Amino acid sequence: MCTLTYLPRANGFVLTSSRDELPKRVATPPSDYEYEGKKLVFPKDKFSQGSWLVSNDRGRVSSLLNGGLQPHQRRDSYRKSRGIVHLDLYLFSGLEEFSRDYNLNDIEPFTIVSVEGSQIIQLVWTGSEKLLDQFDGRKPKIWSSSMLYDSEMKKMREIWFAEWLNSNTELGRERMMDFHQQSFTDDPRCDVIMQRETGVRTTSITQIISSGEGIEYFHYQVDEDRVVRRVR
Repeated sequence: MCTLTYLPRANGFVLTSSRDELPKRVATPPSDYEYEGKKLVFPKDKFSQGSWLVSNDRGRVSSLLNGGLQPHQRRDSYRKSRGIVHLDLYLFSGLEEFSRDYNLNDIEPFTIVSVEGSQIIQLVWTGSEKLLDQFDGRKPKIWSSSMLYDSEMKKMREIWFAEWLNSNTELGRERMMDFHQQSFTDDPRCDVIMQRETGVRTTSITQIISSGEGIEYFHYQVDEDRVVRRVR
């Protein structure tokens, strides 16, 4: 929900998401759920009952990042949790239809990245405007949450990611998990595995591996140094 990487492969992709959150905001590993009649798999935030990384039984995959284009001042309450809004995406045929028809009034700003076939579609909700964009699914990419990382930090992370890709000839699930556990500077506030004075830190890293054979989840709980694997 705060750092997301996409790595294309010959017959699919690896999507890896770091959850940077207060440890007391407990989340469970990926599991099967039925939501409004839709069969989904996702790790669940116990507080909101929503999720930041979701897939369905048709191979659609998406990730939620907190914040829009820039940091915003949070209000005391909103109409609905962003994690639940993310689940609502799967009541629509895709992110474009969701963007057109879903009411986002009184919803906190967010970014959703959806992998739909060979396309990566991004929706940014600024709090007042919906912004759709598309990216080439044949190219790796990194996203960083606007609520935690300013433009300079984002640029640094893009450089680290590019250098990591260039220095690793055999890229796959394991190497991407390694990237999400790296410290590239002496400043833990902006490292890929991060920690802030407020107590916010990287609590878990979740991966979706999509291939011709289906979808696998790998969920790494940082505190427990434990990986949970789930095959769909």
